[in-house]
Amino acid sequence: MPYRAKTQTFPLLLLLFLMLSSVLSSSLLNSLSTEYLVFAILFCLFTFFTLFIHYECKVDPNHVSYRVLFFSWPLYKRTLSPNEINQIKFKRVGWNTKGAIIKTQKGPHVRITHFTPEDVYTDLTNFAAAHNLSVYKTNDYLILDR
Repeated sequence: MPYRAKTQTFPLLLLLFLMLSSVLSSSLLNSLSTEYLVFAILFCLFTFFTLFIHYECKVDPNHVSYRVLFFSWPLYKRTLSPNEINQIKFKRVGWNTKGAIIKTQKGPHVRITHFTPEDVYTDLTNFAAAHNLSVYKTNDYLILDR
């Protein structure tokens, strides 16, 4: 079953609004240099396109797949077999949110947070138990797991 997560839109929209209002107010007063205007427009475009990035994680019996998608185009894809995983660390993210970090032997670690449905953490625990992987759960995570 694929699990999905989206980027958090409120901080990005706030940043986009602040940047656009700064650029528009300064451009109306003609107090912007050309370099700053180009940088600000590129930054606004980058922030706008970041709003359309979403993540997908799939836990299969033999591997864990993680993808970063822009609309439906894959930007990053990683398939982890059990022998590539050192440890799965479960931790608390924020006030009431569970999270997991899949620590790998090579390459960047995979961070699993804000995925829906929340069965992804149970599936990761079952995957680790089936393949005798090291699992570490922080005390804060155990409070949420009750």
